[in-house]
Amino acid sequence: MSTGGAARAASSSGTAVREIVRRQMRVSLLLIAIMLVCYFTFALLMAFAKGFLAREIVDGLPLGIVLSFLLMVIPWVLAWIYVSWANRHHDKACDQLGHGGM
Repeated sequence: MSTGGAARAASSSGTAVREIVRRQMRVSLLLIAIMLVCYFTFALLMAFAKGFLAREIVDGLPLGIVLSFLLMVIPWVLAWIYVSWANRHHDKACDQLGHGGM
């Protein structure tokens, strides 16, 4: 392979790596934003809408308890979403990059 060919291959793999990182960052930031919105919404509800959180869904079960439980479940769901995305897209792109490019 000539020096020019090696430089082109390195340049195209660098572009491919940047694209993989860009996609990963976009998905990560989206999931982080979803989690932050959930946390801050719950915090604002606790600060300004105590009556709303005190509403009982079922006898003895206030909405605030249900939402706080969901606040513990949501990170696990988001982690599962990220792992399934990474298994389908990110890992495949990294494997293709390691085997001669995308």
